Amino acid sequence: MQILAFTILFFNMIPLSTSCVPDEIGALRDLKLGLEDPSRRLASWTGDDCCSWAGVGCDNRTGHVVRLDLHTRTSNYSMKLNGAFSSSTIFLKHLQYLDVSGNDFKGSSVPPFIDSFTELSYLDLSNAGFYGTVPPQIGNISGLRHVDISGNYFSDDDNGNAGWFQALSRLSPLEFLNLADCDLSIIPQSLSNDNVFRSLSFLDLSSNSFNSSIPDWVFAITSLQHLDLSGNSFQGPIPSSVGTLGSLKFLGISSIQNIVSIPSELGNLCNLKFLDLSYSPLRTELIKLERIFSGCIRNSLEYLDFSGSELSGKLPEWIGEIKNLKSLQLFRNSIYGSVPDSIGRLSHLETLHISSNLLNGTITKSLGQLSNLLSLDLSENSLHGVLSEVHFDNLTRLDFLDLSSNSLIIEIDSDWIPPFQLEYLSLGHCKIGPSFPLWLSNQNNLTYLDLSQTDISDTMPDWFWSLTSKLNYLDLSNNQILGKLPDSLVLGDGDYVQVFLNSNKFYGGVPRVPPNVARLSLSNNSLSGQIRASISDEKSILELISFSMNKLIGTIPSSFCKLRKLHYLDVSSNHLSGELPNCWNRSSEYLQGLDFSNNNFTELHQLGNS
Repeated sequence: MQILAFTILFFNMIPLSTSCVPDEIGALRDLKLGLEDPSRRLASWTGDDCCSWAGVGCDNRTGHVVRLDLHTRTSNYSMKLNGAFSSSTIFLKHLQYLDVSGNDFKGSSVPPFIDSFTELSYLDLSNAGFYGTVPPQIGNISGLRHVDISGNYFSDDDNGNAGWFQALSRLSPLEFLNLADCDLSIIPQSLSNDNVFRSLSFLDLSSNSFNSSIPDWVFAITSLQHLDLSGNSFQGPIPSSVGTLGSLKFLGISSIQNIVSIPSELGNLCNLKFLDLSYSPLRTELIKLERIFSGCIRNSLEYLDFSGSELSGKLPEWIGEIKNLKSLQLFRNSIYGSVPDSIGRLSHLETLHISSNLLNGTITKSLGQLSNLLSLDLSENSLHGVLSEVHFDNLTRLDFLDLSSNSLIIEIDSDWIPPFQLEYLSLGHCKIGPSFPLWLSNQNNLTYLDLSQTDISDTMPDWFWSLTSKLNYLDLSNNQILGKLPDSLVLGDGDYVQVFLNSNKFYGGVPRVPPNVARLSLSNNSLSGQIRASISDEKSILELISFSMNKLIGTIPSSFCKLRKLHYLDVSSNHLSGELPNCWNRSSEYLQGLDFSNNNFTELHQLGNS
């Protein structure tokens, strides 16, 4: 008996079929014929062994095609399959997994024979260029667990979506349903099935045009872990029944313009980690939300986004009680006062953004206790007071710092060595000077630097120009920095580099810049000599050039006429002379302004339409 059992087990492990089913080979070949394949992703679809073809998976025992994965995860059109979804695929009756997301099916409808795939458990048609209505036949596939039809262009059917929605709601195994960005406007307010979506853990209805109240059945799906209602026009309040979704980890209620209020029962969601209420106009004071955040939600929440929610009042101390918070987004509101001491208790905090508010107090030294902080943005407020090393000494992970457009004074010892390596630093309109901040000398990863209007009146240290090799944005404007500009600026490799050195005391010639510089302002300095013809090459994307109020001599290089992206050129108030190139009427189609005034040009040629 043991030998017999072993023999049965042995033969069960051997594939009983090593070739593809003829009807299924034909179906796949027809599918390929109906598709354009610019990247030759289907080049392997030759011969009779379809199980070895790219994106095709077969059952080892029967040889039936059970998996078809042709997804594309890029916006590059040259990588997308495009064309029509062949009706011959009806012969792929044993499919369990179908993913054609990210392609372009040219406005085809979802095939009504979709229910021929009776064994299907995973269906992903997202962002694939499908139009029309969602076929109700989709609800006949009794084993579906995962359905993603987001990012298509579906229209509401005559039944107000009740047909296919009712059908989906009866699928007891369904765990994942993504209907985001489907161009839908009607959602059924009731579903006849008493056991609606009983296994559903993920539901995304975001970025549609629903303008009714939020259906009650949504909050009856107690198995939900992820719920996104964002980007719709739902009317009325969030119902108190949201508090019954005890398994919920993610709740998106952003950009809902007609929301009235959020209930205190939200605080009962003891597993919620992510709460997004951004750009939903709550029109209330933060302090009035204390009842919500005194519930068990404060022990689980990790991401809280109230940006653009029309909140007012002071930052309350209870913020510091959300002990596991990693991200706090409060920008674009009307919050005033100081940054409270309780912020320092958020030991897990990685992102703190309170920009574009009315903060008019000081920044607490407890901010320096946030050793996990990666990104700090307090810009565009009216904060005042002095910041010192104490505010930064423990921020070892910080890589984004924006304190610009405040009235802050930054007083840091010249021998201080920062514990962090920043990629983004914006301190514009803060007071840093008169000395140049020497602590910048060890910041070797900067891609963005704004020290504009910071009262620096020092000589530019030689080491500074070695820091610019990664910069895609540099603004030192409106200071009194003295120094000679290098012959060539070495900058980052971004697609749109910007350099603003205007209103300082730089001298020397106009430097060469790499072709990826789009905006270059050197006005109101003491630059001299001629404008070199090779300031940039024929690959240049220069849009703005400003050399006004310097001591430049010579003529305008004719090479400027080859700048096909040029919007604005200002060389006014120099000592330029000679004739202007007669080329502006056939230069950049984007040209909006030229200023040659206050120079010594002998003749102004016809400028055409420029």
